[in-house]
Amino acid sequence: MPRVDLWPDDLGAVSVPNRAVVAGLRALVAAEQAADDDEVVVPTTGMVAAWLARQLFPDARLLLAGFSAIGEGSVTEWRHHGREDSGPVPVAAAHKVDAEGALLRRWVADGAAHHLP
Repeated sequence: MPRVDLWPDDLGAVSVPNRAVVAGLRALVAAEQAADDDEVVVPTTGMVAAWLARQLFPDARLLLAGFSAIGEGSVTEWRHHGREDSGPVPVAAAHKVDAEGALLRRWVADGAAHHLP
């Protein structure tokens, strides 16, 4: 394959503070949580990925898979990476999975995302 000299061999990495990436998402999740819940919001990794995809590629079809929060009912524990051989891990209170689920369901309802159960 011919070499293109206009493109660098390594694009490098740029460090971006987590706060800068998730500030808007934290506000959206906080708006979905119970009125009496004033704890800090720490979005889950999957929620951050979905948020970034929606922000960076607004015209792309956003397909959501593997989000237990989209289903009905509270998620209080999970197995990391879906591994059946790992024990259940309690969901940290700051994750606000119920509020994330409400936000994701709204995205699906308004057509901004599609859920693949």
